[in-house]
Amino acid sequence: MRAVAACLCLVLAIAAGDARAEPSVIAGTRLALDLPRGFVPSTEFTGFVGKAAGATVIGLQLPANSFAAMRSSLTDPTTWKNRGQLLVDVKSLPGFPHEHVLIESQRKVGQGTAQIWTLAFSHPELTGIVTVNIVQRPQPGLTPEAAKAMLKTLRVVPGSAASQAAKLPFSVDVPDRFTHRQAVSPQRLFLKETPPPGVPNDPTAVVSLESNSAVAPRDRDTFLRLRLYALQSIRVETLEEPRATTVAGLPALEVIGVGTSPKREPIKLYAVAVFGPQQTYMILAFADPNRFTLAIDDMKALAKSFKPL
Repeated sequence: MRAVAACLCLVLAIAAGDARAEPSVIAGTRLALDLPRGFVPSTEFTGFVGKAAGATVIGLQLPANSFAAMRSSLTDPTTWKNRGQLLVDVKSLPGFPHEHVLIESQRKVGQGTAQIWTLAFSHPELTGIVTVNIVQRPQPGLTPEAAKAMLKTLRVVPGSAASQAAKLPFSVDVPDRFTHRQAVSPQRLFLKETPPPGVPNDPTAVVSLESNSAVAPRDRDTFLRLRLYALQSIRVETLEEPRATTVAGLPALEVIGVGTSPKREPIKLYAVAVFGPQQTYMILAFADPNRFTLAIDDMKALAKSFKPL
């Protein structure tokens, strides 16, 4: 019996050592959870990437009264079909302290399949949604059991999501159109007309510190084009000739282009690169072509209000 207890203590010690001593807070939110070693903050979305585990963790904080609507949406197979995914099961997470729903879904990734676990929960001060994406391999680095165990550690930490915005190295006047506003890292602000998942391809904008280095005048056109053609959220197909302008007294280039979303839906984009003496910033806004036409004035107003701090 003592030997069994000793083995159990050893297993628990190993498991505890595999998690970080401090909970990992999802940028721009009050959501925190314990992550296995190897997960690092993403620079492209709100969450973490674990390359060795073949997994990502994505978080979203919404107002407290959003849970009922989100639960209704997440339990509807059509919601997942519209995202190119298959709803597999609707479950609960035993022992989780808040009202919640746990969704299992799948999507095709190349020749394989990604398994997706989405936990939405109701807290008196907010609605939280955290998704764990696991790319299936012959031997997945993160098992479904490990993913659910990780989600079970999810909690709400003290503070305000607005405090993350105070750390941004720039300021902007956000038009009323963008009702969802979230600092997804200390260098990136994410704006959307409707809270994610929201309306597909509705007006969206990202304001970011793109580079901690100056760009020589002769290289600025190339810099802007390379950044846009390297986007993962949009496949840029054509760009108009960039136009020289100024933003906050700094030289800038603005451009309009067309492309497609990952689902091959048409997208129109507006981008401004602002070239400071030591940093380079980017304002990228995009939408469905019809919505883009309605939102372009707000997109330009957003870019014109930009100020580095």
